[in-house]
Amino acid sequence: MSPRGRLHPSRPEPLRVRARRLPPPRERLIHIAREGDTWDLLGRRYGVFDRHLQAWNKDQIGWTLEPGERVSVWIEPMIHDAARNEGPAAGRAALIPAGAHSLGTPQSGRLVAGVQVPPGEGYERRYPNSTWGTTFAVRHLVLTLDEFRQTSGYLGTLMLGSMSFRRGGRIGPHVSHQAGRDIDIRLPVRAGFPASQPATHKHLDWDATWKLILAFARSGAVQVIFLDYAVQRELVHRARRNGVSEPQLRELFQFPAGRHANRGLVRHSPGHEGHIHVRYACGPFEPTCGD
Repeated sequence: MSPRGRLHPSRPEPLRVRARRLPPPRERLIHIAREGDTWDLLGRRYGVFDRHLQAWNKDQIGWTLEPGERVSVWIEPMIHDAARNEGPAAGRAALIPAGAHSLGTPQSGRLVAGVQVPPGEGYERRYPNSTWGTTFAVRHLVLTLDEFRQTSGYLGTLMLGSMSFRRGGRIGPHVSHQAGRDIDIRLPVRAGFPASQPATHKHLDWDATWKLILAFARSGAVQVIFLDYAVQRELVHRARRNGVSEPQLRELFQFPAGRHANRGLVRHSPGHEGHIHVRYACGPFEPTCGD
């Protein structure tokens, strides 16, 4: 807890919370192995860790799968129903498999049956091995990136940073990014500026930055966007000059209420001068996901 009694936005302290509604208990299913089945494939199909599948079955069938073997699968009913019944999203997002979900919090969690952000026009995955996430987050991310490409008029390439490893867990110096719900995106730069070089404020495309944040806000799936307070100030000033209403600015930005103010979708966090850190909410069928 900080001296002012406030939690740090990217390093919250754990709290004990008594759940008002517990998820239903796990259920056991029997899967009859088919040609081509692997532990990883079955883990994705049923929304469980592949290593858990192996542990549940090693005494009966060993470490390898053969066609016709009976595989015990202990499922979370809510997650399994989502993977089986959830309808596909529109466009490219429809290709993102169902069932990937968060286990725990972004600062201390894991990713189960993770799905990878696919390649696409208008953006580049800088670290493909750490661009895995939940079905809910990746589907909404793809939809938002495609919408931004089609409507913003920005012709540059967005640089995507880390999301999560395939099974979650700690990524280098990042405090969060552990459960498939966080994605870093470099702020859009002006035409002609090399995408690989560090950008200062004079290199940013402020109109495209505003439209990018607005696209994420309109998705309705984002919990918070972390962005340095000074960058928020510049964005708000430019938005005002372009006729954006004060109520909309108050709804979107923490500025000018102070960098510790509890308001706005966009919040200050140190180290976010050149990129936004988008955190997605827990999906509707993620009983093991925490905030």
